[in-house]
Amino acid sequence: MAMVVSYGNPSEIKEKFESEERVKAQLAEIRDGLCEEIINELDSIMQKVLASAIELCPKDTGALASSINLEGGAISQGNDFYEANIYAGSDDIINYKTGKATSEYAQYVEDGHGTYEGVPFLE
Repeated sequence: MAMVVSYGNPSEIKEKFESEERVKAQLAEIRDGLCEEIINELDSIMQKVLASAIELCPKDTGALASSINLEGGAISQGNDFYEANIYAGSDDIINYKTGKATSEYAQYVEDGHGTYEGVPFLE
């Protein structure tokens, strides 16, 4: 905070200082409210992207589609950025036809491999 030294009535100086503090508090309240609205809108967008990825994912057994997950979506304490990621594939979700974890083949389905043309469901 900058300190201004001036000559004048001490009560006027105190009033000016308190007025500046009120304005700063009001601006911070507006900023926080806008941040919350922006975060809510970004969360809504990411939910739509997640739903789209699940819809576009090829489904034979449904294992890969069920592994698509959204992580993040909130501004971390002390950070000034929003981060959310959508992942496909999990070591915990097994395709019952192949016996393989979806994490073993998610990238091949997305990007393709060899003669198999990928199906970009995460784009």
